[in-house]
Amino acid sequence: MIDQDTQAAALVAIRAMEEKQDADEVFAIFKNFVRPYGFRHVAIGHLVNPAIVPPTPDRWFMKSDYPDEWIERYRRDLSLMFDPVVHHALRTKAPFTWERARERVPNVGHDLTLAARDFGLTDGLAIPIHDWDRPSGCVGLAAERGVDLSPAERGMIELVALHAYSQLERLSAIPAPPEPEQLTEREHELLHWMVAGKSNSVMAQILNLSEYTVRDRANAVCRKLGAANRTIAAAIAISRGLVLPG
Repeated sequence: MIDQDTQAAALVAIRAMEEKQDADEVFAIFKNFVRPYGFRHVAIGHLVNPAIVPPTPDRWFMKSDYPDEWIERYRRDLSLMFDPVVHHALRTKAPFTWERARERVPNVGHDLTLAARDFGLTDGLAIPIHDWDRPSGCVGLAAERGVDLSPAERGMIELVALHAYSQLERLSAIPAPPEPEQLTEREHELLHWMVAGKSNSVMAQILNLSEYTVRDRANAVCRKLGAANRTIAAAIAISRGLVLPG
């Protein structure tokens, strides 16, 4: 059962955000709403790929109050590609805790998790934002300790987060990531081996194709992913969840 105070606070926040025409004011309203639940930092943005997007925080985050030093490290190390929260956000529609993401993707981002704790980013709640059944963004809420929310509280936070994301996207000058061109089944199979670092000759043997065909299809994969080379194509594939690393 939803607590009346919680429901009232959510409605007040939503109405207040809808009236604002300034992104900073929308962000402040959302931060104030989630703070009583123990969330110290908030990040709202697109699930973009650092391999094809200029490495500036504004392109990754529409709004964030995460520590500047952490943002710089996250960007410098291309951590988006190895973040277990991002990996899980690409695969689910429901909000989830960071701890849950780490359990589901245990081999991804262990060092990143340890480093985050040094900045007080111990646990959190992630709310994937989907567009036509495809994740296009995420709202991240960071806490210094474990997240303990009732189903009703989590539901209200999700509702307000969706409104905050929508408002910020409307007010932001940053366009949402374009819909990628779809890979064929054969190209997806080839991409798997490209990420594994296999040469043309080895992929030709595995797939029973000529090296010419492998090279031609690999070029098509790079073109569809918007990648200048195979290394970038592999990074894009991992960050979009097309292929798991390792």
